[in-house]
Amino acid sequence: MSDPTKHQREIERARQIGTFGKIDRSPQYDGPDRATPEALLNSDNAQWIQLRTLQVEKGRLQGEIHALRNEHATQARTFEEHKQKMKADIEALSRIRNSVIAAIVASILTVLIEKLITRLT
Repeated sequence: MSDPTKHQREIERARQIGTFGKIDRSPQYDGPDRATPEALLNSDNAQWIQLRTLQVEKGRLQGEIHALRNEHATQARTFEEHKQKMKADIEALSRIRNSVIAAIVASILTVLIEKLITRLT
């Protein structure tokens, strides 16, 4: 690719010579290195190619960002679902634990009452 400042230098030279914005630009191409407008055309084409390449890259990156946002939203939704399920499971286990504790306490009390009754009789 050509130097991006080269295009700017060519424009400045055209302004200095007085050919900028005019149809006849032949004085602009005086000199051995400016014998044809090909140098300007190549520079301009290279810059447009670079611009289009950057636009394509920008589009690709925007697509990746969109995909990552969708993936994040999906993961957040899945996390919330698992969080709710775990909360429900913990509550269910807590109820079961309380029931087991109540059954054990009832069983112990029954045994103690039976022993007490046995001693009293």
